[in-house]
Amino acid sequence: MKRSFQRLAGVAFLILTSVSCISVHSLSSNYKLDPAELSKQKESALSGDRAAAVRVCLHYQIGLADERPAETFFWLTKAAVLGDVPSQYNLGVYYEERRHDAGNALKWYDKAAAAGDKVAELKARKLRHKLAG
Repeated sequence: MKRSFQRLAGVAFLILTSVSCISVHSLSSNYKLDPAELSKQKESALSGDRAAAVRVCLHYQIGLADERPAETFFWLTKAAVLGDVPSQYNLGVYYEERRHDAGNALKWYDKAAAAGDKVAELKARKLRHKLAG
């Protein structure tokens, strides 16, 4: 169950970063946290709870339809730093596609790949090939 939640988080981030004009209204209610729950999840995440960091990230990214990208980025980074492999991969995608920062993209792809994410390994290989020219 936990793994499928993480994969769903990864897929959702990719959809939102790759497609700029999709409607996520039907998804948003599933991830939007009420203020009390959001506060509780933030506190847990800041104390090192990886799953809570993912939930807060999804709240901002999908629940609020990415209306607050700085919050989404902060919590995605927090989840990645705490070792959430899909978040590490997605942070690599974010750096590569949104910020055009190959160095940070490779850093996060490599972390995800080291944890067994084969897609991250492939993305890192492709990015290195592209950089080598």
